[in-house]
Amino acid sequence: MFKLGNLPAMMSGLQKLPQAMAAMTEKLREERIYVETGAGSVQVCFNGLGEMQTVELKSENQPAEELQRWVLDACNQGHAQAKQRYAEAMHDLASELKLDGMPGFDSAMSSLMGGQ
Repeated sequence: MFKLGNLPAMMSGLQKLPQAMAAMTEKLREERIYVETGAGSVQVCFNGLGEMQTVELKSENQPAEELQRWVLDACNQGHAQAKQRYAEAMHDLASELKLDGMPGFDSAMSSLMGGQ
C-alpha cells in the first residue's frame, strides 16, 4: 500500500530514473541470452533487450520445414527470456530507487511480463 511517508524517497528515485534507465538499458544491451533447439542444430543469441544478435545453423540434411520450425522456436524462446530479464531488471531498478511502493507499480510490472 502507498504510504505518504515514502513520498520523499520516491521523489528522489524519480529524479534518478532517467540516468538509471539509461545505465540499465546499456547493461541489458551487453548481456547475452543463448537458446538452442533441434538438439543443438539451431542456436540463436539475443541481448537482454530482446534484439537478435546471431543465428547459427549446425544442421546438415534436415528438411527445410524442420529447420524453420527450430529457428522459430529458438527465436520465440529467446525473446521470452529477454522479456523476463528486462522485467527483472526493471523490478530491481524500481526497488533500488524505492519506486516499488508507488500506486500501480504491481500492475505495471504485470503488464511488462505479459499479464493483465
